[in-house]
Amino acid sequence: MKPQLLTIFCATMLAAGVFSCKGPEGPQGPAGTQGTAGAQGAQGPKGDQGNANVVTTAWTAPKWNTIYDYAADGLVYAGQINEAAKNPLITEDVLNKAALFTYIKYRSTVYDSGSQTFKLDDFVTSKNSGVRGEYQIPNTTGATRNDFLWAEISIGDLQVNTIPIWAWIGISQNRINVPAVTGKSNQFYTDLIKDAFQIRHIIVYGNPSGRMADINWDNYDEVKEALGLEN
Repeated sequence: MKPQLLTIFCATMLAAGVFSCKGPEGPQGPAGTQGTAGAQGAQGPKGDQGNANVVTTAWTAPKWNTIYDYAADGLVYAGQINEAAKNPLITEDVLNKAALFTYIKYRSTVYDSGSQTFKLDDFVTSKNSGVRGEYQIPNTTGATRNDFLWAEISIGDLQVNTIPIWAWIGISQNRINVPAVTGKSNQFYTDLIKDAFQIRHIIVYGNPSGRMADINWDNYDEVKEALGLEN
């Protein structure tokens, strides 16, 4: 078909409304401006804290159920033995297949410049034997270091379902027994050191991996931060 005839044909068909002649596609136009951002969605619920392969116990004070008075040596022995030492947490799997870390919280004196007295503050160690803390002699003000005496705790070898613990309570100063804590009842000595020590166990099943592989388990502050513990 000759060009002149094509033009006449297209014009005729347009007039009839049944045909349109399409030319070549033009270039793409410029991009439009970006629309405004939509409103932020609601925050999702907080996920559960902790690690699937880590078990952490609460801080727990020993259950002293055995007291022996060694006043001649300026000492009193306190023990968590027999039934009091039973703990279902310590299974064969824990002893044979897991890493078990035990921490002791003890109390020791610090000087309070505001009140100009000594007071007991909490400290934590990964050491499990011979951990020495202090307790305040009853009916004293804490004005001097002589208002405090020492107590020392040790954790024995763990066995299935058993955590043996014992402590020595010092009752003398300068080799002279302090009357306020000498020759007392078993209940008296149990109450005397009931707040002196607390124990926490952290059990890690399998080999620590990822960020846990880099934790210094002897540094409780680092452990606490890594596991998100509050205290």
